[in-house]
Amino acid sequence: MSLGERVRAMRLAKGYGPTELASLAKVSRSALYLLETGKQARPRAKTTRRLAEGLGVPLAELLGIEPPLERIAS
Repeated sequence: MSLGERVRAMRLAKGYGPTELASLAKVSRSALYLLETGKQARPRAKTTRRLAEGLGVPLAELLGIEPPLERIAS
């Protein structure tokens, strides 16, 4: 799943419209549109962080990065 697809899926799961998420994340609606439609596959890091904050999810989750396994000290 691409970043744009994850953003769209998370936005819809939260019940946000594109205008609402753009406002919450402090990004332009056009930047959000370009990302969600795949026309901008590599947004700026600042935009990605703002979208994660607007969606209320960790950046790693938005990026689809699995958290590392915690090592158990013996």
